[in-house]
Amino acid sequence: MCSRPKATIEIEHPFKQALSTISLSAEKRTIIEERYINLLYESHMRCNRITTLYNTNRVIVTIGSIIVPALMSIELTNSGTIGINSLHWITWIISLMVTISNGIMTLFKFDKKYYILHTSYEQLKTEGWQYLALTGQYKHSETTHENEFTLFCRTIEKIRMRQMDEEYVKIQEMNGKSNSGQSGILGNTFDIQKTPSNEDFIIQVTKIVKEQMGGKKDNAILDKSDTPQNENNA
Repeated sequence: MCSRPKATIEIEHPFKQALSTISLSAEKRTIIEERYINLLYESHMRCNRITTLYNTNRVIVTIGSIIVPALMSIELTNSGTIGINSLHWITWIISLMVTISNGIMTLFKFDKKYYILHTSYEQLKTEGWQYLALTGQYKHSETTHENEFTLFCRTIEKIRMRQMDEEYVKIQEMNGKSNSGQSGILGNTFDIQKTPSNEDFIIQVTKIVKEQMGGKKDNAILDKSDTPQNENNA
C-alpha cells in the first residue's frame, strides 16, 4: 500500500481527528474518507500548483510590461553609443518572455482558474467543519451527524459540480463573448488588474516605437530646413 505525501497528512489530520470523535457508522465514515477527504486533498494540490503558475507568469508579465518600454526609450535616445547592441538584445529577450508568459496564461486560463479553484477549496473546507460542528445549514433541533449525512454529501457534490461548471463551461463561454465583443477595442495602457493579451502588448510597444521614431524624424526635418536658411543668411 503506497503512502501519501506529507501534504496529504497535513490536510487530513485535523479533519480526520475530529471525524473520529463523532457518532457515525463505519460505512458513512468510509464514504467521507474516500470521497470528501480525497476531494479536499486534490483541491489543495491543484490550488498550490495554480498559485505557483499564476503568480510566476503574472510577475513576468507585469514587470516586463514596465521594463520593456523604458529600455526601448533608452535604446532609441542613445543610438550609436557603446553597449546599445546588448541593450537591444536584452529588450528583445524580455519582450519574448512577456509574450510567452502572457500567451501561456491566456491559453490555460490561469487567472480564472486561480479564483475558481481557491473559492471551491475554501467552500469544501467550510462545509466539512460546519458538518462536524452541526452548525450552519446543519443546525436543527435534535439533529445528529447520521441524520445530516445525506445533506452533507449532497452539498459537497453540488460544490464540486459548480466548480466543474465554472472551470470547463463558463470560462469557454466568457472567452467566446470577449473575443466577439472586444475586437478592435484596446486600452491605452496595460491594466495591472487584468492579464494583457498579446495584441495589447504588441500595440503598446509599437506605439512607443512610433512616437520615439516620429520625434526623431521631426527633429531631423527641422534641422535640415534650418541649415539652408543659415547658409543664405551667412
